[in-house]
Amino acid sequence: LGLADARMQYFAVRDGAISRPLGQEDRYENISRFELRDEVPADVRVHFDTARNLYGGHDQQHIERPMLSRLLQLAVEHGLIHNENFANRSQWAQTMAEHRVRIQQLEYMTANGLIEIAIEDEAPIPPPEEFDHDSIATFIETLPSIRNTYAHGSSMLHASVLRTFDVVADLIN
Repeated sequence: LGLADARMQYFAVRDGAISRPLGQEDRYENISRFELRDEVPADVRVHFDTARNLYGGHDQQHIERPMLSRLLQLAVEHGLIHNENFANRSQWAQTMAEHRVRIQQLEYMTANGLIEIAIEDEAPIPPPEEFDHDSIATFIETLPSIRNTYAHGSSMLHASVLRTFDVVADLIN
């Protein structure tokens, strides 16, 4: 805590005949010269000033913050979230059962060299272990990478986007 961002150690300033590490005062001096005109919309100025402050202000100090997976683990440890509170738990068990059956069908088709197979009209019945699945552990493992993919920009589309909203809404609730 309270240490300078390690990435900044590679930046230097030429000060006369010597080169020295770039300090916080240097960053502030360099960034303070950038000003936006008054006619720039306030919301744009706020974003610009936030970026300036992150570069040149006291906020440059690197503070370790827990990652999403750790925050979810802490929520479990403190009893804030648990599997039993998910509203669609039985629907999830049904989805897992259907997925399991599709995988079994694909494996059967592959093993027998088939290109088509008859599928029963009745939905599979989830066994108890699919109702007891530790969804929270799965979320802790997968949600951070999904969040990171979209937070840092992606052109990827997922057919399960509504499922993701379902999970996130349940976690938040």
